[in-house]
Amino acid sequence: MNALRRLALGGIQFKLEELKVEAEAIKEEEEAYFENMPEGIADSEKGQKAEEAIDNIEQSIENMDTAINDIEVALQ
Repeated sequence: MNALRRLALGGIQFKLEELKVEAEAIKEEEEAYFENMPEGIADSEKGQKAEEAIDNIEQSIENMDTAINDIEVALQ
C-alpha cells in the first residue's frame, strides 16, 4: 500500500475511533435512562425499545472495534 492510501486509511481509522467514543457515550446515556425508569415503564414497550437500542448500540460498537482492528492489520 502506498503512503497516500495508508494515510487515508489511517484517517478513517481515527474517525472510527472518535465515532466509537461518541457511541459509547450515547449507550451510557441510554443505559442510565433505562435504569432510572420506573419498573412499570421498564417492563413496557418503551422499556423494551430502550433495551433494544442499547443492544444495537453495543453491536455497533463491536462492529467499529472490528473495523478498527481490520484497518490496523491492513496498515501493517
